[in-house]
Amino acid sequence: MFVRLMESDLRPSDDKMHTYLLTGVRTYRPYSVDGNWNTLLGYAYTRQFGKWQLTAGPTVQYLHSVDLTGTTQLERSTVNTTNLMPKLRLSYNLGDLGNIRLDCNPQWRWLHSARPDFEDFSVADYTTTLYTLLNLPWKLQLSTDLTLYSRTGYADKSLNTNDLVWNARLSRPFFKGSLVVMLDGFDILGQLSGVTRTVNGQGRTEIWTNVMPRYLLAHAVYHLNRHPLKPAEKREKRAERKERRERRKQNR
Repeated sequence: MFVRLMESDLRPSDDKMHTYLLTGVRTYRPYSVDGNWNTLLGYAYTRQFGKWQLTAGPTVQYLHSVDLTGTTQLERSTVNTTNLMPKLRLSYNLGDLGNIRLDCNPQWRWLHSARPDFEDFSVADYTTTLYTLLNLPWKLQLSTDLTLYSRTGYADKSLNTNDLVWNARLSRPFFKGSLVVMLDGFDILGQLSGVTRTVNGQGRTEIWTNVMPRYLLAHAVYHLNRHPLKPAEKREKRAERKERRERRKQNR
């Protein structure tokens, strides 16, 4: 299946920064800039091989980014970004024991511009996840995912990172599934960072987030399911209530 998507910014408005070299004062003013658009083309393929299932497909995206930049005088800046994002998912069905899944999501980006002060560069981000769901004895269920986040090709060494994040959950149902008790382990290896760094056509962005470090959390979920009674069941319930009222009258 092919998918093609074209998006365009008809009324982009942003706060552009103007820096004065002598004083170091920065002023922000909203400017309207036109010309931002992007297009995307993707293909997805799924095939079943017995207990194995394979899903794969490449996606190509092209972004045309327009911005204003400068110190003494604002100038129009145009940066083009080409993204190649192939995806691969391989899963295996273990039957009553559960299932195993492997997801590979690499992304290669090439940023280029005709500006004389812009140096073209290419970077790569890789996300690989191994997911496992196992049905254990005594009605226990274990689900765990191990994800490796890798970034390469950045000039700033702080952006080239490898973070391995491991999460797990152990659960057990009670009372025919109405009550489920769970024990969650989040970021068991303690490698999740609270700083997110991204690079696009407009520049570099750093987001600092106060995140809770690795932890264990026990919690329970109780399902209150009330199904509507059928007409015959309603008549039977009314007859039972009427019979109980008559018995109470006789006992008096």
